[in-house]
Amino acid sequence: MNSVFDELRSAVYSVWHRRWVVLAVALGGLHAGLAGRGDDPEQL
Repeated sequence: MNSVFDELRSAVYSVWHRRWVVLAVALGGLHAGLAGRGDDPEQL
């Protein structure tokens, strides 16, 4: 029974860790896009 909880905890940790990685990549891309857009005053 203890191994079931270990597997469940491992799965939850993996999903949670990936969620933060995906969020960080998305925010980084958004930031890069907005920074690139700010170079051209006509687009603002």
